[in-house]
Amino acid sequence: MTLRSAVRGVVDYSQADIHDGAWWQRWRHLVRAMEAEDHAQLMDKAFQFQLALVSHGNLGNDNFTKVQKEAKEVFQDIEGEIKPWMDKRTRGERQQAEKNMYDALWEDMTGFSMFDKEKITEWEKDLRKTLAGSQDEFQQAQQEQQNVERNFANRLAEIQKKRSRQQGR
Repeated sequence: MTLRSAVRGVVDYSQADIHDGAWWQRWRHLVRAMEAEDHAQLMDKAFQFQLALVSHGNLGNDNFTKVQKEAKEVFQDIEGEIKPWMDKRTRGERQQAEKNMYDALWEDMTGFSMFDKEKITEWEKDLRKTLAGSQDEFQQAQQEQQNVERNFANRLAEIQKKRSRQQGR
């Protein structure tokens, strides 16, 4: 943001006094205003993008999806240029950031890296044991449910026979 504000001439760094709190406060207000202006430009581009998508009448459903995906990528490229501090300027950088995020989430959830072969082998064994136990428990619960339903049906038939005998049928 500092470099961008200098290039645009928003802040005159030749008169900067880095030890003056008032100068930094003024700098913060100017940079925030510049950032708000960038955001407004980005939203304008997003609006134009959506308008172009909607107004194209010759696109079929499959073509529309492909064009929409491509336009979204272009929009993210524009966003990356306007906000370079997000480190997602290009498709490759965005894919790498997404992969890194997924790797970090995996490590947070499992407690080990997905590139640790020993831990993954151990985890797979534990998972197989758990699944085998779960399947056995599921089959047992299913059998118990069938027994309950069968007993209910038998008991209902007995009650109906008993009532019909009592009524003399």
